[in-house]
Amino acid sequence: MTTWNKIGDVLKTLGGGEGSNKFIKFEDGGSVEGIIIGDPFEFWYSFNRKEYLPYVEGQKKPGKDFTFRFRVNFAIEDNGSWKVLILEQGSKMLNTLNNIQEEDGLDMKLKIKRKGTGLDTEYIIIGKGKVDMKIFDGLPLNNLDPMTKTEVDEDDGIPF
Repeated sequence: MTTWNKIGDVLKTLGGGEGSNKFIKFEDGGSVEGIIIGDPFEFWYSFNRKEYLPYVEGQKKPGKDFTFRFRVNFAIEDNGSWKVLILEQGSKMLNTLNNIQEEDGLDMKLKIKRKGTGLDTEYIIIGKGKVDMKIFDGLPLNNLDPMTKTEVDEDDGIPF
């Protein structure tokens, strides 16, 4: 069973970053189009403490400072080629993506639009058509685990 197949269970346990050019950043009114590649990586994050904790299935929130987050590789077209960035968001977006996965699958281009700022922010996700996922075979993916700082050299693929 893939992680996407377990997202409904993950969300039931919840109840109600890091700066880098590898992350998708939204501004009010901004949008991005791309394709989700692979499974999400779930974790807890405290914005006050700037601390990450691993998510364990069935675990309750580790403290009032912590919020549920997920990361997933998100491929965007960049001057005729594909570039993989990291999409990081919370449980509301994960729930929306899970609903899309259950209904139509995630083998499609998605447009994600942001409306609002701060705690009054809404993300709208629109499916833009199916994609042959084989075109992404061999595309280098990002390390999604915020608790590790492993970088991969693009020349030899060996962590340093």
